[in-house]
Amino acid sequence: MQVEIVIDGHTVYRSRFHACRLARSQHVDEAQQKTIDRFFFSGGHTFQGEYHTSKSDKIEGDIWEAGADQSDILLGVSFATRDQILLNTIDIVKPGRPTQWILDRRVLIKTYPVAATKNNSRQ
Repeated sequence: MQVEIVIDGHTVYRSRFHACRLARSQHVDEAQQKTIDRFFFSGGHTFQGEYHTSKSDKIEGDIWEAGADQSDILLGVSFATRDQILLNTIDIVKPGRPTQWILDRRVLIKTYPVAATKNNSRQ
């Protein structure tokens, strides 16, 4: 799957992650939750209507697999400065289908299926 975080119309993060189904007997508990990525971007946005950031603020973003069921993946998404958690939420991803969710005012997360490719080159 490809994931994008868009703030005020600008993509601040784009990456891919592997999504695969597990049998019910392979349940993943909180201790086994997998961090997908950690990234940084510049501030300049107000989160949740009260957490103001300036363009000079360095914001840390984290995305992790928060859970899953038979048809959905739950992605945890958080943004923080060194001193303040700005946003901490869950996104529902539908593997095999594009999704778009509003995480906060003018903050979107988009996910897209990405076709698997086989490496056929021989070296």
